[in-house]
Amino acid sequence: MTRRLDPPLRVGGIRLWVLCDSHAAGWAFAGGAGFAASKRPLAVVIDDGATIAAFDPGGRALAPEEVEKLSPGLPDRIAASRGQVPG
Repeated sequence: MTRRLDPPLRVGGIRLWVLCDSHAAGWAFAGGAGFAASKRPLAVVIDDGATIAAFDPGGRALAPEEVEKLSPGLPDRIAASRGQVPG
């Protein structure tokens, strides 16, 4: 399983980020091969240029401690990227 922050989507003056867990596996067997993949959102992070807010997929606001536990340093990385992300 890999945890990653998808590239942001810019909507007006805000940026939306999705933190996801993804998994991919492949296998070979006699006469064939198989592949399976999944992607599961963990949080939507909203940056309005001044503040950062995060929500779980059900819409519940996440406390900063919860975001930090999901992805250490995430709010700091997003804040540091302000003005650097094309949109």
